Amino acid sequence: MHAPTGAERLFARYLPEPTRAWVEAVCAETARAHARLRSPVSLGYLSFRLAVGLGLPMSFASRAGTVLDALQPVVDLADNLADEALDRARGIELARRYPDVPRDALPSLPPLMMACVISALHDDFTAPEHRPREAAARVIGLLARMTEGQGQRLDDPARADNISGRQGELVCLPLWLAPEALPDAARRAEVERWAFCYGRLWQLHQDVLEAPEDAATRERFLAASDIASEAWPAFAPFLPGGALAREALLPRGAA
Repeated sequence: MHAPTGAERLFARYLPEPTRAWVEAVCAETARAHARLRSPVSLGYLSFRLAVGLGLPMSFASRAGTVLDALQPVVDLADNLADEALDRARGIELARRYPDVPRDALPSLPPLMMACVISALHDDFTAPEHRPREAAARVIGLLARMTEGQGQRLDDPARADNISGRQGELVCLPLWLAPEALPDAARRAEVERWAFCYGRLWQLHQDVLEAPEDAATRERFLAASDIASEAWPAFAPFLPGGALAREALLPRGAA
């Protein structure tokens, strides 16, 4: 039996059995999928490094990272539900992803898990200088754009922007919770632009891995890589040698 992750402990604060066990199974599938990625970097890790790099307390950075680590399986389950027919055509059954969860319960878990995440935002960031209400509004706005992306055609260029780019922006959660960590509004906008451009690469890089011989797919990825590189902020913790430096995060062949 594995030690509970921070995300699993977050959900356990709010959920009774058997839903707690079902959510743990959803979190386990996200962990398995993440482990299969090349050079995996999680939203929670990036958020943690951003918060620490901007001088926020380690405890704050850890809590913010845990919120995003809890949000990731919500997003992954919603994606897998939306892509069920496509995955089935490729021989991947939803029941194989989540064998320990009743099939009819799966569509009800994302809203339940989302309620836990929003509750934790308000319960864990109660200092007068924290802004959980504003942060929750930003998160919900990005999830709306990600949902829009699910409804777009697979060949629509805006699909990667909405699904992957907007997901990348979630890394900015510490800035929304504690805007005084980076009081310069222009620099906050610069970080948000970086997060969008970097996040968009996740989907485009995956497209290349799935179709390495497709020249158009690789060209889209390389063009987006150039845009992300140009959008890299020129201040800590994004400088060379820093935790969020360009050379540490850009996919190989893109730096």
